[in-house]
Amino acid sequence: MFAEDSESLTDKPAAHEAPVKDRRSFLDALLAVGSVLVGGLLSVPLIRFALFPLIRRTTELKGAPVGALSEFSSSTEPVISHPKT
Repeated sequence: MFAEDSESLTDKPAAHEAPVKDRRSFLDALLAVGSVLVGGLLSVPLIRFALFPLIRRTTELKGAPVGALSEFSSSTEPVISHPKT
């Protein structure tokens, strides 16, 4: 009687271990894929920062007529501009 009970008890956990292992391996795979995706998304700004000097488009600087140099006063102190009312 005890022998049958001990065998039946050892058989039951073995039957329940397979879904747990499948579930754990699925969660491990899900965690791995999620980590790769998050790592990839976070690395995009770093890669763009590193490659910016290579892919930057350079344009010619164009001058804009703002006035003659004599029209600008040289000041050594900050100038407060008052809004026009």
